[in-house]
Amino acid sequence: MTHHEESSSVQTEDSTRPPEFEVLIGAALHQLRHLEPRAYELDHKVAKRELDAALIADSARRRGLEVQRLTRQMQIIRSDSLAVGFFQNMSSPLTALDRAATNNKLLTKRILAENGIPLARGEVATSVDDALAAFHRIGPPVVVKPISGSHGRGVTVNVQDEGELKTAAGEAFERTNRLLVEEMISSIDLRVMTVAGRAVAAMLRVPANVLGDGVSTIRELADQKNDVRAGNAYLRHCPITISPFTEHHLALRGLTPDSVPEAGQRVFLHYKANLSSGGDSYEIMDVVHPEILRLAERAASCIESAYHAGVDILLERFDAPPDAQSCIVCEMNLNNEMPIHIYPLFGTPSPTGDETVEGYFFRASEQLQAEPRRLATEPPRAVPGPPTDDDATSIELLEALAAAGPAEPSNEYPTEAHRSPRRLDQHYLGQALEQAGFDNVSFQGKLVHAVEHDREVVFERSGRTIFATVLSSNPAALRSLLSIAGLPGLARKRFALDELPAAKSLIAGTPGPWRLRPRPRIDSQRQSFRVETPSRLERVWSELPAGVTHVFLEQVPTGSAMSVLMINGAPSASVLLNPPSVLGDGSTPLGVLIDRKVAARTNHPYLRHAPIKDSLLSDERLARKQLSRADIPGAGEVIGLARSPLMSLGPDTVGVPGCPYPELAAIAGTLLQLIGALPIVSITFARRPGSDAGSPAWVVWEIDPDPELAQFAFPWVGDVGEIYPAAAAALAAGQRYRFSPDTSDGPTR
Repeated sequence: MTHHEESSSVQTEDSTRPPEFEVLIGAALHQLRHLEPRAYELDHKVAKRELDAALIADSARRRGLEVQRLTRQMQIIRSDSLAVGFFQNMSSPLTALDRAATNNKLLTKRILAENGIPLARGEVATSVDDALAAFHRIGPPVVVKPISGSHGRGVTVNVQDEGELKTAAGEAFERTNRLLVEEMISSIDLRVMTVAGRAVAAMLRVPANVLGDGVSTIRELADQKNDVRAGNAYLRHCPITISPFTEHHLALRGLTPDSVPEAGQRVFLHYKANLSSGGDSYEIMDVVHPEILRLAERAASCIESAYHAGVDILLERFDAPPDAQSCIVCEMNLNNEMPIHIYPLFGTPSPTGDETVEGYFFRASEQLQAEPRRLATEPPRAVPGPPTDDDATSIELLEALAAAGPAEPSNEYPTEAHRSPRRLDQHYLGQALEQAGFDNVSFQGKLVHAVEHDREVVFERSGRTIFATVLSSNPAALRSLLSIAGLPGLARKRFALDELPAAKSLIAGTPGPWRLRPRPRIDSQRQSFRVETPSRLERVWSELPAGVTHVFLEQVPTGSAMSVLMINGAPSASVLLNPPSVLGDGSTPLGVLIDRKVAARTNHPYLRHAPIKDSLLSDERLARKQLSRADIPGAGEVIGLARSPLMSLGPDTVGVPGCPYPELAAIAGTLLQLIGALPIVSITFARRPGSDAGSPAWVVWEIDPDPELAQFAFPWVGDVGEIYPAAAAALAAGQRYRFSPDTSDGPTR
């Protein structure tokens, strides 16, 4: 293959001579000509991305390990001494920094170059002129590709002249403000999977092709191959397709889908080796030269938290050492699909599910037990009790502070009022990092770039893990985890459309209110419906449009909520989220009180981005509460404008240092044991609907491993202390990559 990624445009080839990479593929396939297509029992009829989880679970159970399923793609596997969470095949130690770094082609190259891994010569360009200059320095042919991206979008290979370079750069700059110009390597494409430092599988990936029999058309030959792929648990999701791009590719070679290739003639339908594009898979672990496997292991070891990885290597032949041929590492994939090695089209399957369990729970078990982000071996089940009289601060006092608001209208942050919450974080966290010894701090998306001791460093803005990130965005997974640990959480349940009676029973018997979310979503405007009674539920249910297959019912928090910011495992600050309200003074009309509050929030650095929802302030809404703007609330009378602390409604916030409720600090600490210790994370608790003295007063509402620190640093009222310096200290002590000055513009081979 000419390059790992597909070209977005295809250059005309000399029809009298196949491209060099086709010759290399042909030579490789000639060595593997004895291999026949494999047939499989279709043992897993699940979605493609669910296969990883299913196969890892199968392997774990065969080894006698405990599997705790959270969702179809998330699970925790436990031995006596180790617990590892998995999302698909990405494990709980995997950091967002490493995932982001390997999704960024330049960062990947710099990390690998820092460790002496062979790479394609390349340069970064920020303009077409820069790209032209790089093209002339490298020499044709080159590959042009965006810094970030996947599936070959915006990538052009085999760029031969200035005209093609300008076109290719223009396409790439539509997707990015920086691109890479790299030498093109004529090669075959090898994916090596590593687990716990060892190469366990190797696959030759061949672009979608058909082999002529002298009778069948290209289309018919593709259909025949698809019949074989249909019985493959993985490849059935990746059929060969005849697309306009395919037809264009064939036309450049004087062919159409209805052409009949000669017997033995191999016709490539495109030059993209990805199996998802119909490519052939040859599992060849038993014949790959061991030094190639060692190269993959070296590359994987460069990524700190990558206990398993897919290493893409471009080389001329698989049976010779790297230093005896043209050989480079092209990419690193930390979400590499391990089923491709279990269900190859040709060759002996590699048991990557078993190798994953073996690697994590046996070969690397001691290392993982020492991992700072490790999960609790046994899910803790001790549930802290309700608040006691010894609590530092009463909820009533905090609610009163929220209603009273600042002593003076908020005019305190005029220079910062224009900043978004994330920009506020960047501004103040950047200052704190500079005070901690970093220079030239800049933020690029979720990554932080700085200089430390004359070396560039890169770290992630919260130090989170992928497992925690996915868990935070998946309410079903979080509820499952809480259930396993016996921790309290808001109720959430899935119902098929024929289960209305059971749903009505839930609404009738469990305190609400509830939110109904249809799936799949019905439109972009209305994603949920508030329901409080069985009759309201029945009415909403009857009005769901065709296409909705099931719904989720979830409790909506009412009253106050509390977000606790945990830094290095300890409560650093808390913010009470109180439904928006105004406090009467016995002389001012309600309308004036509301207008003053709205005006004050518009100048608040954080809450200006969470205004009180307009519909709460309408005359109609006030009338439903038997209120009007002309009413004069009594002195000290709290007029609630909403019942829920949802951020979309514009709650008031009261900040306090640490955590005023010991039970919340205890639950937060327990939850961190379940998701892995994180440098910075917020956990939000809601008051339990219908709680009484005999049950916990708080339940876990949500977690956020990438919180907006500004929410804590800038409450409506209260003082939380030094948030940003504490966060900067946690990041400074965490994972980061350091680069030598000579790798700043990209490595050379």
